Amino acid sequence: YLNLYYHPWEFTNLKDKERFGFPGYVSKNSGEDMTQRMDLLIKSFKAKGYPFGTFKEFIKTISRESE
Repeated sequence: YLNLYYHPWEFTNLKDKERFGFPGYVSKNSGEDMTQRMDLLIKSFKAKGYPFGTFKEFIKTISRESE
């Protein structure tokens, strides 16, 4: 099982150093760059047949497996 968590602000363009003041390692892949990277990751996982689901579905799955 894999759980990925992304902060909502990672999908906001944070590259305006004067406005936000974030260092490059924080802002480099923010906004549209992050959206595109996430899209590629999801497409890659789907192409490999990896299942996707909610936490509720995950809990049901592991509950059944432990019976």
